Amino acid sequence: MNAYELLRRPVLFLDFETTGLNPAADRVIEVPAIRVDENGRHELATVVRPDPLPVLGEQITRLTGITQEMVEDGEPAARVFAELWVMTIGAVIVGHNVPFDLAFLEAEFRRQDLLLSIERWDGDWICTRALATFLGVGMPSTNGRGEPYTSYKLCHICEALGIKLEGAHRALNDLEATEQVLLRLYPRALAEHRPILNAMVRPEWVQRQIDDGIRPPEYEPPRAVVYLVA
Repeated sequence: MNAYELLRRPVLFLDFETTGLNPAADRVIEVPAIRVDENGRHELATVVRPDPLPVLGEQITRLTGITQEMVEDGEPAARVFAELWVMTIGAVIVGHNVPFDLAFLEAEFRRQDLLLSIERWDGDWICTRALATFLGVGMPSTNGRGEPYTSYKLCHICEALGIKLEGAHRALNDLEATEQVLLRLYPRALAEHRPILNAMVRPEWVQRQIDDGIRPPEYEPPRAVVYLVA
């Protein structure tokens, strides 16, 4: 069974690599995408050359494996996002912590004038991090202060489920693992009546900051239903 057969609709897996965390200022530098529908699988995996050209820091290159030269030789952003726009048609978008990717998706669509008369991208989506959190599928870890917590990083969810993940943060590797996580967790979430569609999790410490007057996260999809987690 594949994701299309599971959800009974086209599925688009996304996991961007970016120059930072702010979709208004930072740019997508790699687009891995897999669309699964009645016609099979269509993959897009390319390094992107934004306009204007960003200067990558050492930390980004160390994290993603993408160098300044690779970006300079990448596919023009206009061409890449025009193809990606077609891939989104009719699809539910799936990703790990997918609200992050949706923020950059919308920002890049705006830059390329692809939203047309639509004020915001408002399609359906599923976050595999949220599914794992609702089902308690994670691994024990410790934070920067040495305090124990349950990690729902993709690598740790894959470890908990026995899914092989190699070459994280590059090309289609994370997406293929995300598809396997969806295939494992979606039936369980459905059977246990857990939130699935357009559901996202927000740590309680983030909510406490919001309650204290600090700005909320940069982007929450318009259909998002937010659930607080410890």
